[in-house]
Amino acid sequence: MAGVEGFLATAKALSDQGAAAFAAEYQDIKTLLKDDDPPECVAGMLPENVRKNRYADIVPYDFNRVVLPEVEGVEGSDYINASKIKGIDGEIATIAAMGPKKETQEDFYRLLWSHNIGVIICLTGVKEDGKEKCVKYWPDSRGKTETLGEFELTLTDETFPNAADGADFCLRTMTFVFRGESRTLRQYHYHTWPDKGVPEIDDENDESETPRRIPYATPSIQLIDFARAHDPDNKVPILIHCSAGCGRTGSFCAIDYVRSLLKRDGTNAEINIKEIVTALRRQRPSMVQVPEQYQFVYYVVKELVENIHHIGNVKATNVVLESKEEEEERKTAEEAKRRRQEQLAKAAEKKGGCCLLQ
Repeated sequence: MAGVEGFLATAKALSDQGAAAFAAEYQDIKTLLKDDDPPECVAGMLPENVRKNRYADIVPYDFNRVVLPEVEGVEGSDYINASKIKGIDGEIATIAAMGPKKETQEDFYRLLWSHNIGVIICLTGVKEDGKEKCVKYWPDSRGKTETLGEFELTLTDETFPNAADGADFCLRTMTFVFRGESRTLRQYHYHTWPDKGVPEIDDENDESETPRRIPYATPSIQLIDFARAHDPDNKVPILIHCSAGCGRTGSFCAIDYVRSLLKRDGTNAEINIKEIVTALRRQRPSMVQVPEQYQFVYYVVKELVENIHHIGNVKATNVVLESKEEEEERKTAEEAKRRRQEQLAKAAEKKGGCCLLQ
């Protein structure tokens, strides 16, 4: 079968066999890549750059690493742990990055400025399980400014675009200033996606005392729709990061890639998740880090295909709430966020798997 029908048939066949079938296909990718000549990672392993990597085993490949403008007299100043990721047309669609450390925060700002980044997607908390995953590089509250070197970052607004569906992510709108020039920078922060895991929610159809957990695709689809609405022609890459810049980041890059295919080709889109993830792993180590994330990509893409006519319908002007509605929307978002946090806390106390495709 051609087009999206072929994808749906593949997804159903894997689903009918259960999680082990997705895990086996995922393992096939890892086995296939063992036959590749490993790309060089020389820059990230230089003595002056090693400390800039959050994790020793996640270092960008030299051939597609993001190169920063050099700072005179500073060795390794052109290095940051970030990779250029190709989109459907072969052009750079996203930059997959490590969550910045305190000592690389200014380098992160230099990346944003030198590559004219207007939209960031952050998929990690500042701390998870008591460990730092990303330095908080944005200001604490409206009107506050984060100053570092010659950069100033001021938070002008914070809203919850998907408040009605659980407030799983917020939008921070910031003014970014360097040497007198000012730009608008937007950060979408998805704060409920667990490290090396997938977003889940209680199954509302399960009326038991401890309902099963099922994948939650809605926020991922909404977030990428909002983020891409600011630049529908993809003229400037979006920067996506989690902590290592590979698991959650890779999953999101795969979803974004398929969304672009569907937007361009409609029902004729040829979707091969195995090939897409293989290509991502040839551009950055460990993209889509665990089998559960690989299965989640299938789940979200299935949702995208089933709602194909809604892709690209979100308008950027709808992202920022009107000021007269802001207080009411914020209260709704805070209550929804509280309920989601209670669900996540309860889920953390339980053990057991989840069924990703039914």
